[in-house]
Amino acid sequence: AFPGAIALAFSGMFGPFGGHLTDRYGCRVVFMSSSLITIIGLVSSSFVPNIVLLYFTYGFMNGIGSNLIYISSMMVPALYFKRRRMLATAIVSTGPGASLFIMSPIVEAIHKVLDWRKTLLCLAGLCLVPCLGGWALREKNKKVEQTIAQRGSSERRCRSSCDCSVLRNPMFVLCTAMTSLAVLGHCMPIVHLAKHCAELGISSDLSSWLYFAIGLSSLIARMCCGKLAGTGWISLPRLFQFGVFGLALGNLLLPLATDFPYLVLYSVSYGFGEGFFFTPIYCIILESLPTERRGLDFGIFLLFIAIPYVFGPSLSGNFF
Repeated sequence: AFPGAIALAFSGMFGPFGGHLTDRYGCRVVFMSSSLITIIGLVSSSFVPNIVLLYFTYGFMNGIGSNLIYISSMMVPALYFKRRRMLATAIVSTGPGASLFIMSPIVEAIHKVLDWRKTLLCLAGLCLVPCLGGWALREKNKKVEQTIAQRGSSERRCRSSCDCSVLRNPMFVLCTAMTSLAVLGHCMPIVHLAKHCAELGISSDLSSWLYFAIGLSSLIARMCCGKLAGTGWISLPRLFQFGVFGLALGNLLLPLATDFPYLVLYSVSYGFGEGFFFTPIYCIILESLPTERRGLDFGIFLLFIAIPYVFGPSLSGNFF
């Protein structure tokens, strides 16, 4: 479990670094390079003789690769879309929900047939897909990319990578603070949901369907949220409030869910709340950032919200 926690921590802690690389070299280069880093990390992890090396190959390399893939992919909609940018951002942000919806049963099925080492090799093969997808990218905003690539000396580039002037942006600070507090409560139930099911006498096969329901409902909610945001019928802050309220209400009623059908209902409400929570805040953050340093500033945002993701489950475990 600890290598996975390290990967999760590095996927957020290296947000500013990954964002600066995206601003400096462009989405296509970073996307393909990060896919290769992830592949190397997963392949190396399948051959490690001890868990200490697994901390580096899986925890560090896989965490860094995942971080770079996520940040560079979130920058792509701004290069291609104007009128339907919010919907495009919502579609890209469905990655976490879609992976939980699609990959969870696939990985579980592979692991039942093969051991964990061969499962990692299969996952490394799947990582070739984003690598090929990055190769197909043709960035339209070449003027911005060339301006960034030709900017200043190496010393000036180093200073720009450490620039935290975005923290003087009131909108950014407010959104980051709200999201960090909300994430603290968001990440706790999903970590302990399987254990809660085991204590209620629900089998692991049934409990895995709860994560399937969370991923599917989150996927649908993000798409609906992006469509609603694009119409202008309802503002992004209102959608964010709706999502946070849904998450809070579901978590408040979770102790009353003692049967599997009620847990399925909770999982669906959790997924919808998550979708309506993350999609608006991503759109608000990305729209409030300057184009030439959008990746770096978005990486700083991911750094702050990674802190509750790392410590939240452990903190809740002391009370669970």
